[in-house]
Amino acid sequence: MAHSAEFPSVDINPTQNTVEMINGVANASLSFFGRSTSSNTRGNAGSIEFYGVVENYKVEINERKKTIKASFQIRDKQDFFTCSLNVDSKGYTYFNVASQFKSYISYSGQIFRLKID
Repeated sequence: MAHSAEFPSVDINPTQNTVEMINGVANASLSFFGRSTSSNTRGNAGSIEFYGVVENYKVEINERKKTIKASFQIRDKQDFFTCSLNVDSKGYTYFNVASQFKSYISYSGQIFRLKID
């Protein structure tokens, strides 16, 4: 489910929204339901997409509450993103994205371990 400051919650198909991090490289393709503030978003105004090396990666693990908080930044050819990930004890997840050219948006759902062949 995506949440934007300008619009109400919208159910989205979770198979169409992915964020993967492998060996310090992040790859994301997420539906976007918000406002773009620049013509620099040509071609992906309806989505947030990035691929690149992760910067400023931080992780906080709360053993008592069984929660994980992670944050990172990523710069790709068109934008700069600040991302945070909050996971509760049951795997429920909030993924927040702040973009240089798009309004802030938050996604919620389940987190799964990647199966790497």
